[in-house]
Amino acid sequence: MSDLRRFAWYPATLKLNWALSGPVPWTAEEVRGAGTVHLGSGLDGLTHYAADLATDRRPRQPFLLLGQMTAADPTRSPEGTEVVWAYTHLPRRIAGDPEVVRRQVAAVEELLEQHAPGFGGRVLNRVCRRPVIWRRPTGR
Repeated sequence: MSDLRRFAWYPATLKLNWALSGPVPWTAEEVRGAGTVHLGSGLDGLTHYAADLATDRRPRQPFLLLGQMTAADPTRSPEGTEVVWAYTHLPRRIAGDPEVVRRQVAAVEELLEQHAPGFGGRVLNRVCRRPVIWRRPTGR
């Protein structure tokens, strides 16, 4: 049981899934056919992101791992459409707050819009998987 008390929890995961009316309109042609895209704001941005997570602040500039399912496998959605998912992290202490989640979803979609202008206009549906926060066992 003492091992569990010392266990270091990883930041909570926020996952988003989108159904799009067409492919992601990336400005960087190189990522249009990629199955997986890492998206952020460079090394400085990643440093700030990690510092925000470590100090229980909502990262203002998220770092994303994004999967373009139809780009990797055209059978994943009807012809001409795209299925995309992304995940990012939030500090565990604040990840259960619906307002924090709402603001982070907006920050994720703003980041996508910066790198793929018109992304929001292609969204047919969005499903947000909010973090599930497990609490450490107590007692005994």
